[in-house]
Amino acid sequence: MEKIGIMLNKKVISLNKRRRHTYERLAFYVEIGARLGLETVFFHSSQINFATNKIKGYVWRDKKLVPSTFIIPKVIHNRVLSGKKDTIKRIKKLEKVSRVYNGIVTRNKWIVHKRLWTQDNLRHYLPETKLFRNRAFTDMLNKYDIIYVKPVIGSVGAGVARIEQKPDGYFFYSSQTSESFQHLEELIQFVEKWVKNKTYIIQQGIPLCKYQDRTFDVRVSIQKDQLHEWKISGMVAKLANLDNKLSNLAQGGSAEQLETVLGSLFATQSIPIVVRRLQTACFAIVEQLELNEPSLVDLGLDMGIDQFGLPYFIEANVRDQRYSFFKAGEKAMFYQTYETPLEFGATLYRKKK
Repeated sequence: MEKIGIMLNKKVISLNKRRRHTYERLAFYVEIGARLGLETVFFHSSQINFATNKIKGYVWRDKKLVPSTFIIPKVIHNRVLSGKKDTIKRIKKLEKVSRVYNGIVTRNKWIVHKRLWTQDNLRHYLPETKLFRNRAFTDMLNKYDIIYVKPVIGSVGAGVARIEQKPDGYFFYSSQTSESFQHLEELIQFVEKWVKNKTYIIQQGIPLCKYQDRTFDVRVSIQKDQLHEWKISGMVAKLANLDNKLSNLAQGGSAEQLETVLGSLFATQSIPIVVRRLQTACFAIVEQLELNEPSLVDLGLDMGIDQFGLPYFIEANVRDQRYSFFKAGEKAMFYQTYETPLEFGATLYRKKK
């Protein structure tokens, strides 16, 4: 039986060895792999021995990881999210001896924005975005009542700040703090310290729809299927935390079924139109991203919807944790997000044969 490798973060491996729950459902990979005629094996990049072409990894037995040594699988689904140079170097080396899908792809939000901005048909989906500079920051505040300041590389909402301009001053929200300022100069000094020497972007705050007085965005799991075509495996609403205004589940946001949320905001006959616009935007965006990142197979897009039902692109997550589907009770979608990319992986063996 051919093996399919699932390359995971070292922390995920460590927690599963201790039978601790993580956002990864290893049993799903095994169950789906078996149905596809594949043995699923797990490892992290540091366990690869390129000299022997072997990996000291793990298999899943009795609901736990059991050590196992095996030849480097010919097909590997990369689930590692790391900026460490050694990890990136090892994965790039692995890509030369195995078919690694969702390999090393850019997570830089500024680069992603520029790639999408080159296409006239995509610009209306994009909020205005600039690299953080004092002048650009002031200009964006003068144009918009709400802006976001984000690290160009980051995940789960870490380091993201929302800034609101109101008649009584400026309000700064993040997962770590909330502050208010009477004067622009005070705000600028605070944000400069917040950003420090790191690279950040400034993004227009989209006038998002609200559900139960909470703004929300939509997580769209978009993946390649067994026909090597993009498919939407699930869509779910992520509601912002009322305190820090962030919708990331890791920052106190919550998940809700998209059907429920849209049903409270739009007329019944309008909902299919809103959903279709959202799907059209996602397919167009991912097809453009794929031109620069041919190994892309599995993405989580964060999309906004305004009061007119028009979609906006917020950001792309190259390692969707998928947990929002579970939290929203969308168990079928949750399972599908595991199944679709493995079905893609199985076809790579058939292509080789």
